[in-house]
Amino acid sequence: MHIKKERFKHLLDSQFAIAFLAAPFLLFAYQFIYFGQISFHLIPFKRLLMSVIVSPLIEEIVFRGFIQEWLYSHRWAKKTVFLISPANLITSFIFTAFHFFAHPPLMAALVFVPSLVFGYFRDRHGGITSPVILHCLPASRCTRRGAPRTHRQRS
Repeated sequence: MHIKKERFKHLLDSQFAIAFLAAPFLLFAYQFIYFGQISFHLIPFKRLLMSVIVSPLIEEIVFRGFIQEWLYSHRWAKKTVFLISPANLITSFIFTAFHFFAHPPLMAALVFVPSLVFGYFRDRHGGITSPVILHCLPASRCTRRGAPRTHRQRS
């Protein structure tokens, strides 16, 4: 079976690999900034599925797949300044603004930088596969890694 390299080009991108590997550490930093500590909790499977797969997937389809794509279709939105396109910047402001409806202000504001990273890879790779992976997989990896420790501490 022959696999086309173009479909998986994001996996061969060294910048993507760095972002993917840095994500768990940044999640720990985010948790420390917001909660003042790093802790692990067991959460029900449905909640885990929603927070790690479904919600990030829907967010990336809406924000990077529709909004950023529509903005990127305009010539003025394609020029980058310090690797950030206007389409990415505007999408990230909207993405962050929507988080203010569901989260406390500090928590909502902290999604701005990851949103810029997701948008950068949407621009770089021309699709939403990279942002979806960055949004979903590192979070699930951290959650799964933490769950057994919490379980062992309780026994």
